[in-house]
Amino acid sequence: MGVALVCAVLAGAVAVDQRRNADDAATEARQQAAIAQDQTQVARARRLLSEAQVIAPENLSVALLLASEAVDLDPTIDTTGLIGLIPPRLERIQTFGGQAISTGVVGPDGRTVPVAADGGDVYLWDAETGTIEQTLKTADQQNSASIASDGRHLVTAGTHSGEVAVWDLTSGEKVGRMRSNEPVLIADPVSADASLLLVSDVLVSASLVQLNGDSSRVLWTLPMPMSTAALASRDGKLVAAGRFLSSGAFEIVLYDANTQPAPRELAVLRSSADAVWSGWTFGPDSQVLAESNGSDARLYDLRDPTSPTLLCSYGSLGGKAEEGGLATFSSDGQLVAVGRRGAVAVIAVPSCEEIAVSSTKQGGTFPLGFVGDGADRRVVVGSDTEIRVLRVAPAHLMARVLASSKWPFAPVTAPFTVQYDANDLPLGTAWQFRLRGSELGAQEPVSSIASSSDGLEAASFGDPNVAGSAHVVLSRGGRELARIDTGRRFGPYVWFTPDGRR
Repeated sequence: MGVALVCAVLAGAVAVDQRRNADDAATEARQQAAIAQDQTQVARARRLLSEAQVIAPENLSVALLLASEAVDLDPTIDTTGLIGLIPPRLERIQTFGGQAISTGVVGPDGRTVPVAADGGDVYLWDAETGTIEQTLKTADQQNSASIASDGRHLVTAGTHSGEVAVWDLTSGEKVGRMRSNEPVLIADPVSADASLLLVSDVLVSASLVQLNGDSSRVLWTLPMPMSTAALASRDGKLVAAGRFLSSGAFEIVLYDANTQPAPRELAVLRSSADAVWSGWTFGPDSQVLAESNGSDARLYDLRDPTSPTLLCSYGSLGGKAEEGGLATFSSDGQLVAVGRRGAVAVIAVPSCEEIAVSSTKQGGTFPLGFVGDGADRRVVVGSDTEIRVLRVAPAHLMARVLASSKWPFAPVTAPFTVQYDANDLPLGTAWQFRLRGSELGAQEPVSSIASSSDGLEAASFGDPNVAGSAHVVLSRGGRELARIDTGRRFGPYVWFTPDGRR
């Protein structure tokens, strides 16, 4: 009996010990599995970051997505190596021999921009390649040029002659024309083949015109007084135009384009003293309208055009209302580019969430449309003398990648701006930073960053709009040690000697 009891106790102790050993083994196995998983995640994060570095010069947005996923997998990963590979935001500039130009929106092929030059030539410019694909000769300066939705016809409006012409882009010949008694500001193709046009003249009246060769018939004319132009929806059912009131205020009015003998007023979208500087456009499905006046932008739901509703407003354009604005949709209707003097913002539909903001350094900024799609989407903007193509980088991804880098500078609100020299030529990408943990206060464009082998950091700053603003900040561990004023407009390049003493 005693022996059996002892054996039972010993067996129990052995069992307990075996269970403890098994538990320890299981715990160690879990720990090893966790370590292996962590190592796998770290390895995958490094692989994603390497892929991001390879693809960054060609496709910034995809690179940022990969880098952001790498940060999710390994929050300690250093993305510093990616930052130097990010290409300039400004991708391309096109001028036309110093001529003043009037640009239409990007055509239905997603790449062709019609450009009416001061000398009378009309160019078809490829925003993807930066080349002029076709030149049409006219005898008059043209106020506008627009590609019809079939992509085969172009409509031009003469400044002095009042001639509106429809061109066959395959043959390069005129296939229709009409002459207005007044110079025409814009002729907007309503039908796919441009046989139906909405013509706005300098007397600020707008007419719907049926064109057949050299014969034309006015279907209706909007009552006076009008704004500088009227635009039709893509399906040709609606017209948005402006109207002055005796009080001095200005209204943006929505009309039914298919009523006779005059368009029927449906609703007023905005009425204010500064709306006169607005620009507006319809979305590709004709159910959303975007309007911008330089200081803010608004999106309207037009599914019930008799009672349009405000979807959202975006008030971060930072300009004055009198600086004017314009808006244009992406081909899928998911994005809108809105502009004002010197800047363009890309916002989401229907939330007005800010996707990207860019300084364009141009007097008047007119978003003309988007080229590319998905992560490689870029925005085309025009001014009175040139066209620029800008990369659209998601601001939230940009900030996330920058924040995970080991640089002593933390990103501020704007992802980056482009600096320019005295001749208005781009110097490259300039990110906006502030020293991590410091109290520098001002958010200044940084031109150059360097670090020494013993952890000393240097950065040069400068506001291109303020002479003598450039300076260099020395810091260690995020703490400012010294500031050196250079007396220049742009921050100089900085680097350390190998010994770190200079």
